[in-house]
Amino acid sequence: MQHHGFGLDEQKGTILVDNMLIKGTAGGPDPTIELSLKDNVDYWVILDPISQRLYLNSTGRVLDRDPPTSIQSIVVQVQCVNKKVGTIINHEVRIVVRDRNDNSPRFQQQRYYVAVNELTPVGTTIFTGFSGNNGATDIDDGPNGQIEYVIQYNPNDKTSNRTFDIPLTLSGAVVLRERLNYEEKTRYFVIVQANDRAQNLNERRTSTTTLTVDVLDGDDLGPMFLPCVLVNNTRDCRPLTYQASLPELTDPGNAKYSFSDVLQ
Repeated sequence: MQHHGFGLDEQKGTILVDNMLIKGTAGGPDPTIELSLKDNVDYWVILDPISQRLYLNSTGRVLDRDPPTSIQSIVVQVQCVNKKVGTIINHEVRIVVRDRNDNSPRFQQQRYYVAVNELTPVGTTIFTGFSGNNGATDIDDGPNGQIEYVIQYNPNDKTSNRTFDIPLTLSGAVVLRERLNYEEKTRYFVIVQANDRAQNLNERRTSTTTLTVDVLDGDDLGPMFLPCVLVNNTRDCRPLTYQASLPELTDPGNAKYSFSDVLQ
């Protein structure tokens, strides 16, 4: 059996096998062998018996290793007839179709969403929605179809890329890097990029999606009397004293209290 490999989507006339090295001569005035193709499924192969070359026959079609055709190899039989003695020998040739990185990752959803309580500790994984087939997929083969996730800088939400991180790029799990504060910011727009792992960095293909993170209000504030003047470097209000005055002998049923006057 002979094995040969060539790139995906080759053009018509591409040489698959340059010389099969079969003993004998198929051309000329006194040929010693006669060569022909057997089991040539879908006629992907053309034989030149004189030069013992095999060519790709891709007229009007594409030889694609990726789904839906998923042609990973082509196997043909080259039949050799010895014209002197009449013996027949079949040579099996297997042609391996190598993958070309011609597909970009595709996210299964246009947008992703998660809600996170503002009291969530730093270091917590807050989103695992890219796991399995829920994130990006790539129909290329091998490293060309493997996905990595990274967070991109969002110029319209400049704090998003420092507040969240994807430390394990293959899993795509999003981790909280900075404390959240509902009173300061209630929503983040995180741009997540998926790229394949083609060996040549210049050939890597990418796509992006947006992860919307809504911050939920946590019970981190105590009750306060207004107006509240914070003590320096704290979230506590300075003590207040309210003052009210009533004329003597006022009927309790008609008493009206006003706390508009505050002593500080």
